[in-house]
Amino acid sequence: MNGRQLRARFRGVAVVAAGLLALTACGGGDGADAGAKGGGSGEGRAAAARTVKHDAGTTEKVPGRPKRIVSVSVTMAGHLLALDAPVIASQATPPSVITDKQGFFTQWSDAAAKNSVKVAYQGFGPDVEKVLALKPDLIVGASSGAENAEKFYDKLSAVAPTLLYRHDDVSWQDLTGRLGKDLGPEKRASEVVAAHDKRVGEVKAAISLPTAGPLPVGVVTGALGGVYLAWLLGRGRRR
Repeated sequence: MNGRQLRARFRGVAVVAAGLLALTACGGGDGADAGAKGGGSGEGRAAAARTVKHDAGTTEKVPGRPKRIVSVSVTMAGHLLALDAPVIASQATPPSVITDKQGFFTQWSDAAAKNSVKVAYQGFGPDVEKVLALKPDLIVGASSGAENAEKFYDKLSAVAPTLLYRHDDVSWQDLTGRLGKDLGPEKRASEVVAAHDKRVGEVKAAISLPTAGPLPVGVVTGALGGVYLAWLLGRGRRR
């Protein structure tokens, strides 16, 4: 692997880490309950149904203030909780070192527990019958990744209005903004991104690099067989 490939991988890891930091910091609010009960904000009172264009088509009669969202994507669930959306249940993955015992990712599992989010089903293919039993008024999922639900779109749409989004070709900031626009909490989406940017700035300001000598270079990669890998590659040149 050459230096250019290593730098590309490192940049990819940094982007993912930043996204997870934001969702961890912002996903634990009480707004899911507030949204379900019709909180005092203007966004919370906007109850008119809307038509939403998403990555699997166009969905009409999307509730302006959904009360029972089921996420059929463990990836999208973190974004929804960060927006204080009233998620009642979510798809879960098999438990691993990056999830809690239920299969919810650890960066938002505390928020899920606080808002009593149930496991809709475990596995990557949507269990439509279990989703139906939850009586959602809105279903949100992915049209990319392992939990791609496009093949089930028609069946899910027969249960409730369904929105599917790609998350593999867009930054988490842009996806969060899009969800805020489509679901209603645009202000909250802006707050989530702003809070992340502020925190990144604070952390960056607190880091002091050595003023002399070579800089150590390390790489962290994704989970391989349930284990995260990190190693020291060598020493980088100061520029």
